[in-house]
Amino acid sequence: MQSRLNRIDDLVAQGFAISKANGAFPQMTASNGSSKNIFSGPAGFSWIAFLFPFAVCAQIKEWSYFLVSGIFFLLSSVISKITGWSLVGTEGIAIAVLYAYYYPYLRWLANKRKQEELSVGSSIFFGLVLSIISAIPSIIVDVL
Repeated sequence: MQSRLNRIDDLVAQGFAISKANGAFPQMTASNGSSKNIFSGPAGFSWIAFLFPFAVCAQIKEWSYFLVSGIFFLLSSVISKITGWSLVGTEGIAIAVLYAYYYPYLRWLANKRKQEELSVGSSIFFGLVLSIISAIPSIIVDVL
């Protein structure tokens, strides 16, 4: 992970700024205002964030992950109810892929804010609890 963070530091040294759009989604912007694609950016894909996005986001206190995933699951449930297409599992994989690319940038932002991290055990526990809570609206839609 440190090599990914160093690559982001190199981008910032070249004049790029890292920020969050809508308070949730990392973005890179050049000094001339142009954007750089996060998905093809230098930080790459984080397998640990792909496999455990709830835990790594809880660890760095990136609470927006739970809001984004809750909204995504809710929309998926509504679409399934309207169309009859089952999206079970697909939405989870999509969120995991997004955050596998987002995580290095979110971690970099948390480090720059000097954000104190949760322990691994606490992040797994709180991540699971918050994931369940964020899924409640979609569960309600599925049951109705």
